[in-house]
Amino acid sequence: MTKTKGSQQGKAQGVKRIVVVKLAPTPGQYVALKSTLELCNAGANMVSQFAHTATDRRPFALQKKVYAQLKARGLSAQPAIRVIKKVADAYATRKANLLNGNYGTPESKRYAKVAGKAIVFREDAGQPFDDRCLSWQIDRSTVSIWTTEGRMRNVGFVCAPWQLKMLADRKGESDLIFRDGSFYLHATVDTDAPDQLVPADDPTGWLGVDFGDREPGGDHRRRPGRTRRPVVRWCGHRPPEKERNHAVRAAKGGDQVRETETEETA
Repeated sequence: MTKTKGSQQGKAQGVKRIVVVKLAPTPGQYVALKSTLELCNAGANMVSQFAHTATDRRPFALQKKVYAQLKARGLSAQPAIRVIKKVADAYATRKANLLNGNYGTPESKRYAKVAGKAIVFREDAGQPFDDRCLSWQIDRSTVSIWTTEGRMRNVGFVCAPWQLKMLADRKGESDLIFRDGSFYLHATVDTDAPDQLVPADDPTGWLGVDFGDREPGGDHRRRPGRTRRPVVRWCGHRPPEKERNHAVRAAKGGDQVRETETEETA
């Protein structure tokens, strides 16, 4: 579990989670959502062609060059900005992958193939929406979203009760996703990290046993069917030797195990 610097005072680091809800549009709403994705991704491909040869691919730099063209295609102001940002993020991700060698060395054919062509977006690729073009009515399980047919209200969605509760903490963008013939919204939710649990009957910490199996048939470094001797690790204050050995035997049902160096908590 990742903790912040202040975790020693009992404050846990926030965690971003994605809540996926399924939209339940009417036939007319379904058509409007489909055409909205197609228009956004057609605009993204136009922006991508320009960004591929541009020296400055930052969102604001691209916006000054292609914003008017996106508006002329039928995109409203905020969706056009989100399309530009999506393209800029895609090129930033590709640049990072190239620099990190994920596509091979600069002399490789794969590197040249990836770097030498513009990024292409599928016509039904996901599209981010912010709070200016997508709003949630959680109490009615509906959303209001910008589409090519204008602002479309009362688009129903379905989800589990626990997801509905988490949506109350939703912040930032939500992505419209088309998958297997259905529409989904991926909402970003900020939640608190769970506190570290310690067994109630063991105030000294917890006991973990690493059996060392890498394959179902045994350790690949030894003969098939044979495994390494388990490794026992403690987390928390180191208990007395007698109590520790008793817990080790109990964890293994009486089998002999090898004890390793104690891992103390920070």
